[in-house]
Amino acid sequence: MSELAAKTSRGAAWRAIETAGSEGLSFLMFVLLARLLVPEDFGLVALAGSVVLSLQCLLQFGLPEALIQRPRLHPRSLRAAMAASALLGVALVALSWGLAWPLAWALGRPDFPLVFLSLANVLILQGLSFPLHAVLRRELRLRAIAIRTLTATSVGGAVALTLALNDFGFRALVAQQMTVAAVGLAMLVRASAVKPWQMRLNARALRPLWAVARPVMAGQFANQAARRLDAVALGLFLGNHDVGIYFLVTRVIQAGQMVTQFSIGEIAMAVLSRLQRERARLLAGVRRALRITGFVCLLAFGSLALLAPWIVPLVFGPAMGAAAEPLRTLALFATAGALISTVMHALISVGAAARASWLSVSASLAQLAAVFLAARYGMTILVVAIGLAQLAFVPVAMHQVTRALGLPVRTLLTDQIVLAALATLAFAAAVSVTGGATTQAAAAISTTLLYVLVMGAGGAWYFRADLRSATPAGPGGRQRRNPSASETTCP
Repeated sequence: MSELAAKTSRGAAWRAIETAGSEGLSFLMFVLLARLLVPEDFGLVALAGSVVLSLQCLLQFGLPEALIQRPRLHPRSLRAAMAASALLGVALVALSWGLAWPLAWALGRPDFPLVFLSLANVLILQGLSFPLHAVLRRELRLRAIAIRTLTATSVGGAVALTLALNDFGFRALVAQQMTVAAVGLAMLVRASAVKPWQMRLNARALRPLWAVARPVMAGQFANQAARRLDAVALGLFLGNHDVGIYFLVTRVIQAGQMVTQFSIGEIAMAVLSRLQRERARLLAGVRRALRITGFVCLLAFGSLALLAPWIVPLVFGPAMGAAAEPLRTLALFATAGALISTVMHALISVGAAARASWLSVSASLAQLAAVFLAARYGMTILVVAIGLAQLAFVPVAMHQVTRALGLPVRTLLTDQIVLAALATLAFAAAVSVTGGATTQAAAAISTTLLYVLVMGAGGAWYFRADLRSATPAGPGGRQRRNPSASETTCP
């Protein structure tokens, strides 16, 4: 096994530990807080947090991807990126002070500035954190990242629960975010060879990084703004209760995304960036990443859609029961957004950041338009509109892969159509067994188990054939010749 393959395997294992552990912990904390707080508390923090998270993406995306994408990273470039990121974090906090009261007036919520400005302080800590985090990702040191994430999540959750039990209301949620950011930065500093106090602003060293960072930053800002400002759009038409319900739905979807598409995308980007000069392996790797994304997300989100009507009131309480149907609908469309996300990671990894930015901006604007048009008609129409906007951009995303790498769009879409047909068959088979169920719990569990079994059997056959066709013959067998670029694109 090559050194890169070994590091990838270890990284994937630690990434699985990180996502399973952190999402398990944060989801447990979320469930407990949902029982201690009211939807209005979540709605108010969701409104403020959506704006802060939109600003945060200017720190989280761009310079970190540029650090990962560089074939060789000089310490001078890292110090320059750290200084630029820290200054940007301070500038974003200053911008937040200018936005707080106009947004409070537009939303008709006089208590908005207090929550918003408290959350905005996180941006300074994150401006220092993201370059350090990127270097660990670049080196596939995912063990250090996993320990950092689990520690910060645990401490932040403990602080939030303590405050919620003492009737601090929405302040518990604000304190949770601040604690996670502070502890996370401390852990990153401990694990990194280069420290924040070694930062040096250097325009010459920053210039090649900025060439990659600028389009990624613009695209991700538009993407995240569309995904985060949906709560603001709802706030213009609906009350804090409905915004809180929507926050729960998107939080559950986000938990699924962290375990599935984000894990695949982060590892794929680090690996594909190292294969830029090996075209055959690069093309095979991009296609494999998309197929894995499609299968894993169809399996995970299809199961979530089947469980939603039973598990939402059970886990979050009767007050949150209205979130079940919107969650089911959004879960059925979630794989489309996951494929677009993986395409963007693949494009950035091969230096096609401008294409990734264009795709992100276009898909995000379409989704944002859908939110503003549909929010006034209620939650059901809203989530359907979001899902259809994502689905419409899957062929567009595949076309960008074709233009950047030469992989036929028909091949890429055929892969996903086969997987979607398998999921549809599994879903139909699962729903057909509900007739004999005596309770809602029995129906949800039996349908989900059958769905997983059918998807697992079909997926095993599908990927076994793929691996068998790509594996060289063993000792004594006929030696396979090295595949050409054209061979790697055939189904």
